[in-house]
Amino acid sequence: MKTALGPEAAELVIAADADNGEVTGSNGRELSCTWMTPQAASQNLDVQNYGGISIGIHQDPSYTEEAYAPLGWNIDDPRLGANDAWGLTAGGNYSPDEPVDAASVQVVRNGTVVTIAAAGPMLNKVPELASLTQSWAVGAGLAVLDLTR
Repeated sequence: MKTALGPEAAELVIAADADNGEVTGSNGRELSCTWMTPQAASQNLDVQNYGGISIGIHQDPSYTEEAYAPLGWNIDDPRLGANDAWGLTAGGNYSPDEPVDAASVQVVRNGTVVTIAAAGPMLNKVPELASLTQSWAVGAGLAVLDLTR
């Protein structure tokens, strides 16, 4: 899955205490993964670069574009429709050029939901993660969905 995230995430590593893997959720199998900057994983003193991303994949048939449209949270990005998918951000604060933050970007196709959010104490204020934008998250979410087909 990490390869699908592209070169922007290439330097991230799995933390030694990460709880990555598959679990059984309310709608079936779920997968969660967290990758951190090398600084965060090794807990060195370069705290300005402590951070990472968290990705979850789960099935939820209640996630429909029509159900979320009244909230104003849906993402307007032509890549989504071109890939038979749709996306949303909690609170509707999609800013393509801004780094992924704790509010997450979710990309959905046929009830499969990929959630990408910032992880770690510094969240989106990590210089090393500046290329992990909300637009990147839409593309990464689509790439991960393609792995589930």
